[in-house]
Amino acid sequence: MAAFLWGMAAFSQTPDEGTALWSAESRNVSGNTYEIVFKGKIARGWHLYTVENDMNGIHADFSSPSGYSLDGGLYEISTASDLDGEKVFFDEVLLGQKIILEGDGALVNGELTWSGCNEIACGFPETWEFSVTAGKNAEVVITDTEHSSAIDDPEGPHKSGSLLALIIEAILWGFAM
Repeated sequence: MAAFLWGMAAFSQTPDEGTALWSAESRNVSGNTYEIVFKGKIARGWHLYTVENDMNGIHADFSSPSGYSLDGGLYEISTASDLDGEKVFFDEVLLGQKIILEGDGALVNGELTWSGCNEIACGFPETWEFSVTAGKNAEVVITDTEHSSAIDDPEGPHKSGSLLALIIEAILWGFAM
């Protein structure tokens, strides 16, 4: 019984490398309008909510724009799946943000924030800092994170998960004692 309860508590913990690994690139849409494309590879057994989700949506914060301005907000390129009436992404997600260059090129910096969720609970908010160049003289620059085996291996190492998982684990160990 204790082994079963321990397995339940361990399952709700987020992978060490995070619930999603991200990369970003820029591409020209037309004239001085560029699109920053964020690609997230989601860990097996986890999902991410859409940009519009009020509680756990994916959010992008851009550092003080210099040499460009944002054109609208972060939007979804991928089509979300339905999970219990909520729109979510499994396996992979593509997001976009249009920018308008004020000159020939710019360095676009910022941070993505999201909370990965599984069948039991959602983890703490996670962040990823990005830096992408855009412009006529700039080559396509892809900003990437290191490849993680935890994304491909659900049995990989784990770190402390959500507060709820910790509380449940403590209660279950109390019952086991």
